[in-house]
Amino acid sequence: MEIDKDIIYEVEKDSELVGKVRRTIRYVKTKYVLTAYKYASFKELFGDLRIDYSVGYLIDNEGNITRDLSQALVIDVTSVVDSQECLDSPKDSRTTELYYTKPRLELYKNGLFISLLPYSEAQKFLNNHPLPRKSISKLTRLNVYAKYNGRCAYCGCPIDLEEMQVDHFVAHHGEGGEDTLDNYMPSCEVCNRIKSDRTIEGFRKAIRGCGKIHRGRKKPIMADSDKIAIKYGLTKEDHEVTFYFEDYNNDPKIDVANVKKIFEEEN
Repeated sequence: MEIDKDIIYEVEKDSELVGKVRRTIRYVKTKYVLTAYKYASFKELFGDLRIDYSVGYLIDNEGNITRDLSQALVIDVTSVVDSQECLDSPKDSRTTELYYTKPRLELYKNGLFISLLPYSEAQKFLNNHPLPRKSISKLTRLNVYAKYNGRCAYCGCPIDLEEMQVDHFVAHHGEGGEDTLDNYMPSCEVCNRIKSDRTIEGFRKAIRGCGKIHRGRKKPIMADSDKIAIKYGLTKEDHEVTFYFEDYNNDPKIDVANVKKIFEEEN
């Protein structure tokens, strides 16, 4: 199911001129999907924490929940738009659009809060309400650690296994990144904190921004921006940022015996 635009058609229904105001009534037919929120508590998912977590779904043609936009039920909804245009001098002319019938649907059924959402916003909705993150096993952490031979995938600094933070290369929240080894990246604390939910290019831009902040200070205060500027050599001048993983040899010599030893000690 490929749909590029929300609006299917927009036709002028009626138009009249009253004094210096032209009023136009139009019908606008728009594509919507049915969304469903499902609330689960962290206590159910992760043990002791009690914070609620909202997971987003779409409703498919069979009435089942799905996270596949191509399978979502698409509904055509017609709204009535009242446009009132001031016909005074062009300088004062303006148009105000008021939606008479903005579609609304809110109901609770089988543990789901169901509502209508424009089709163009559906993917963003799914990205902003992802499935809960999976816990990362010790073996998976070891595999992530070994990907770049015990170094941060971004700045390249050596990191201890205990201090390594597992970053989602494609962000889990906001971008819908998966909990897979291919999407996991070993990261130092500072790089992971600055990258956050950014894309890799957004992260690159943020690093250069940190360099600019650092160079603007009379005296470094060793905030994250200063630490990042030092890590990427941006203390004196701006330059392109290259990440460690981008120049990394894909066939590294990993100390397999040491990895096995660490795993045995952890267990």
